[in-house]
Amino acid sequence: MQTRSLRRRGEGASCCGVRVILALVPPAISVIISSHNTCGYLEQCLEAVGERHEVIVVDSASNDGSQSLVRERFPHANLVELDVNLGYGNSLNEGI
Repeated sequence: MQTRSLRRRGEGASCCGVRVILALVPPAISVIISSHNTCGYLEQCLEAVGERHEVIVVDSASNDGSQSLVRERFPHANLVELDVNLGYGNSLNEGI
């Protein structure tokens, strides 16, 4: 239970772990992020990824401001806007 609450708040070791893992990933690797109504989590994720990698955000018809967030705060990210929610796997395929 404690691990789950830390992940939801984005605190603790999980945030530092992301930075360590991304530091080991070569810059030539693209990061594809699937998003559907996850504006708060998406913001944290894009901040952690930074601008070192090509970032592709595939948004599956969100209505929580996720698309605007990416356009306004993370212009370096490529935004793919889907009209319907195709599910996680299909949205990742759209990012490829």
